Amino acid sequence: EIEEFIYTHPKVSDVQVIGVPDQAMGEEIMACIILKKGETMTVEEMKKFVLDHMAKHKVPKYIEFVDSFPMNDAGKIQKFKMREAAVKKLGLEKAASIVIVIFKQFRQAASYSSLSGGNASIVVRKAL
Repeated sequence: EIEEFIYTHPKVSDVQVIGVPDQAMGEEIMACIILKKGETMTVEEMKKFVLDHMAKHKVPKYIEFVDSFPMNDAGKIQKFKMREAAVKKLGLEKAASIVIVIFKQFRQAASYSSLSGGNASIVVRKAL
């Protein structure tokens, strides 16, 4: 939905929206935007555009203007590479490690649940 809306901006050629790790929220929104040739835009301009038309919680916390997206040999966009690059660029390694631990715990609980025939649930609390 966010991606589709950002596409409607007349300066935008292409956009990919990804989730990046966040210590407080678990994940935040990042928009990677390719502008049309000859166009310029500020992060604030794009955030205002989204906020003027969508709910506040849908405004990307991070916006990066890029020239291209990483693609595989078949031309498919590799969002996992975009996320890895964003984690490094934004210094989110600590938040990323927390998300990985939570995922592993969830995966273990889900596996146990399917073996025991029960439902797995995990309560995630913010580390203080």
